[in-house]
Amino acid sequence: MPTHLETYEYIQKGMALDEIAQIRDLKPLTILSHLEKLAEEKKEINLTPYRPEDETRLRTIHEAFVALGTLQL
Repeated sequence: MPTHLETYEYIQKGMALDEIAQIRDLKPLTILSHLEKLAEEKKEINLTPYRPEDETRLRTIHEAFVALGTLQL
């Protein structure tokens, strides 16, 4: 099974990104790259659990997505 699909199984269970990284013995940045690949493949992902609670930070992330596109992030 491709590694990003293994990550997807944990995401579907609602696990935190850091928790997935720890279980899989991967860096959190690797898990984020898996999220990107899953998004490219149009996998259904509930991003609500990964949304920052800080509205300023959320706005900054959103602006970066708009300015750079998801592939640059």
